[in-house]
Amino acid sequence: IIHTKKKKKYNIRLLAAALIMEFGNRIINFYFITHAVTGVDKGFLISNHSLWLYVQSIDRTDGSFLITNDIFLTLFFLVFGVSLIIWSRDRVRIQKMSMYFLAVMSWITAFLYCEWGVVLTPFFICTYFFRDNKVRFYMSCVLIELIAIFFRSEVFYFLVFPIICLYNGKRGPKNRLSKMFFYFFYPVHLWIIFIINYCLNT
Repeated sequence: IIHTKKKKKYNIRLLAAALIMEFGNRIINFYFITHAVTGVDKGFLISNHSLWLYVQSIDRTDGSFLITNDIFLTLFFLVFGVSLIIWSRDRVRIQKMSMYFLAVMSWITAFLYCEWGVVLTPFFICTYFFRDNKVRFYMSCVLIELIAIFFRSEVFYFLVFPIICLYNGKRGPKNRLSKMFFYFFYPVHLWIIFIINYCLNT
């Protein structure tokens, strides 16, 4: 977000990826729940075309699960918040305060409602504001690890920090593959794993 000059396009791309993955998740969930769920009128499930919008709220009791991952939505809210902070620099006071408020609301949404938001939100904010202060960043990593342990039961989250600390602050490769690869890889590999899991369990 700091390096790119096309911040609006970046935000739009993340939002589009989030919506596409959410749409794909719900289609897959709707298809498999009509074949795997027990104790529910399957005829109703299949005939009620609007149910796929709400299928993730159904209580599952048969040991199977629904795919709800959408890290793109988390990233969108986090990136959008930082973008608002950056865009507010040349605005008048009232506009700045409004954009700060929207940024905070965007981060709160990510924290409360998005995948890994509890951990990624403080990490994202600390990474942005402490990017030029390594001591504060390392101290914040300790806090984020504690959050990961107590709120996500992720004891080994700290293993990622040495790798992140090796980042030299420069922009990576600038080509279409490096830009678009993970937009395809992330949802597709999860959908494949979900289908394999379904097949093995049935």
